[in-house]
Amino acid sequence: MDSTTKATIEKIQSQIGVMEGQIDKKKEAINILCELEGEQIMYPNIGSDRTAASTTFRADQFLGKPTATAVKEILEQRGQNLGAMSLDELFSVMNAGGFVFENTNDQIAKRNLAITMSKNPAFTRVPSNGFWGLSVWYGNWKRRKDANGKGAESNDNGKTEKPESKESSASTTGKEAR
Repeated sequence: MDSTTKATIEKIQSQIGVMEGQIDKKKEAINILCELEGEQIMYPNIGSDRTAASTTFRADQFLGKPTATAVKEILEQRGQNLGAMSLDELFSVMNAGGFVFENTNDQIAKRNLAITMSKNPAFTRVPSNGFWGLSVWYGNWKRRKDANGKGAESNDNGKTEKPESKESSASTTGKEAR
């Protein structure tokens, strides 16, 4: 298949994903109305038939690709409807898709993955749960530098969340930072 056709198919699939998300929201609204009336819900398995298919990748899909490219493909295919992913989920999907990490130790490879994503403005870490998403999903959320030149993330309300430092985590756990 030529690249133009493939790109067109991917674009249409993305549009289908958005439409399916809108349909799921309408089904959820119907289910809520049924529950309020004491009736049995009409749509018990909203979106479950599509979740596995929308996040399936070929066994060689990420082989030889740069880290950021692989992560972006995963998050784009997952879409804003399913939202951000945990670092462990991303790592597992990348491994299943044939991505070769530079380090054979999984913990170190995951840490390197997190560092790579934190340095790339295309990705945003959700402060409340530590999940990772595409920055374009979070329109009002901006990545900023604090006075020390370290990354901080904030919204347009001026609230800023700074990444936890070793010193601050050590003081809360009672252990010394090394």
